Amino acid sequence: MAYRLRDGLSCCILGGRTIFLDVAADRYFCCPSSVDGDLRRIIAGEEVEASEQIDWLIRHRVIRSVTGQQVPIPASACPAASESSIGLDKKWLRAGSLWGLIRDQLHMKRRLGQRRLDDILSELGNIRPDLNQEDRAVALAGARAARITDWWWSRNDRCLVKSLALTRFLFRSGCPASLVIGVRQDPFTAHCWVQHGGLVLNDEIDQVRKFTPIFVL
Repeated sequence: MAYRLRDGLSCCILGGRTIFLDVAADRYFCCPSSVDGDLRRIIAGEEVEASEQIDWLIRHRVIRSVTGQQVPIPASACPAASESSIGLDKKWLRAGSLWGLIRDQLHMKRRLGQRRLDDILSELGNIRPDLNQEDRAVALAGARAARITDWWWSRNDRCLVKSLALTRFLFRSGCPASLVIGVRQDPFTAHCWVQHGGLVLNDEIDQVRKFTPIFVL
């Protein structure tokens, strides 16, 4: 029998455990260590035999059975963060970018109060531009606008709404980007940021490297 993660789950390995993000429920969780070995094999695309552990994973809607050949589950991946826009974006201030990003921040704040996160991510996916296109100037203009809005939106708060807004702004401008959600331990914390390739647009390299990506749009 072949198995794979149910739809709506993404995962990463953190501290030797498999951590999950259930986007529809907007929650993080991990499974008992007794089932973690089977989970790792399923995620790696290996065949596993039916067992009590597999039954537990099915009952708790972590995995589902599939017909045919075992299909490997691709891990969420994004280009490694190699540089930050901080210091690179100073000459890219555009009034249109600033007001456009402010509108998108207000839009995302309102949408997060009305809709589930998975619905919002689906909406963003529907307007994603061709990922083969490159427009570093637009990305840096968006980064500069995001930096300016930090003057009245604390940089340490609301990382989700600000990153969703920046992603929407870039997508609507025809600029490809990656919305990244990462997690870390001790204590468990989640964080969100936006990249254009390996260029981090709304955070610092040292900050995002503290987190392991668990979801990438």
